Amino acid sequence: MLCMATGRAQVRFLANPVAISRNADALLSIVANSVYNSAVEGSVSIRVTEENTDRPVMTILFNRVVLLPGSNNLSRFREQVSRNFYDNELSRIAGNTGSLAPGNYSICCLFSPEDKLLPGINNEQCFVSLVTPRTPINLIHPVDSICNFRPPFSWQGRKTAGNGVAFKVICAEVEADQSPEEALQNNFPLINEVLYRQANQIPFPMGSAALKEGKKYAWQVLEVAGENMLNNSEIYEFTVSCKMNTETGVESFAEVKPVYTAKTYHFTSTINFSFNNPYVAGKLQYAIVHVPTLKKMANLPEVEMAAGLNKIILNTEDVKGLKKNELYKIEVYDIGTGVHYINFMIKE
Repeated sequence: MLCMATGRAQVRFLANPVAISRNADALLSIVANSVYNSAVEGSVSIRVTEENTDRPVMTILFNRVVLLPGSNNLSRFREQVSRNFYDNELSRIAGNTGSLAPGNYSICCLFSPEDKLLPGINNEQCFVSLVTPRTPINLIHPVDSICNFRPPFSWQGRKTAGNGVAFKVICAEVEADQSPEEALQNNFPLINEVLYRQANQIPFPMGSAALKEGKKYAWQVLEVAGENMLNNSEIYEFTVSCKMNTETGVESFAEVKPVYTAKTYHFTSTINFSFNNPYVAGKLQYAIVHVPTLKKMANLPEVEMAAGLNKIILNTEDVKGLKKNELYKIEVYDIGTGVHYINFMIKE
């Protein structure tokens, strides 16, 4: 977005208002477009105020810059930056978190050349930026232990509407004595996918090498605009393990719980889950939800439940539309406080 001004400006400032609305450090990457015929020395100030009250939030001063004809990214002059904050709540939030609180802000840019005889003095340029509350990014799958060497990655949350805003999915192997944070920061990413459309799932990238048995991995979803990070999820770990106890050939039962644990169970020909019914016997009220789309499966088999402990076995052939290697959740109703859940996938 162009900072709007009256009159003829010798330096015009271009900024990404979406990036600024999420990360105040994006102010340091504003572009100054100079129409001077040669290099000009001076300083740049950026004032952020609340739009409706003109209350000061922060001031950034680039104490010495040299603008060349054409585009100049102010990030080149980061070492010359000083920041000032003020005695009010909005300013304290910006200073403590590095982000602007939700609201309307006026951002004003001014280049002051050292040579006071040059044209364009005191031609401040301003634009308005709307900061909306961030939507949390919650990771869904993979997590814990999985038996899939090319798993899909899914999460919940919407990215900010705006040109150039994208989800970025990164995954790296966690080596011995490494934390997940260190792995993502230092190790070569096995997956580094940028997604510009509004979506919450990616398949395993075709060009990426398959994951390895017994290895531990960390992954995270970022919301980015260019090089600026606007939002981020927590970091999840998972291990690839397909070694199973095949002595009995019977799959275990997954207990549905009234809390979301993010653990994913894997089934083959049957979906086995258990719960305790504190009430009388009757028809089980439940749903199976396709997590990436949040659509409920239709025409589910009717299930009768007993009072007390129940172990339910659903044949996958009786649940029309189930797809292998897709993430689903079972929701069980009316067996206590709240809805009871499990996540599951159907494997080969």
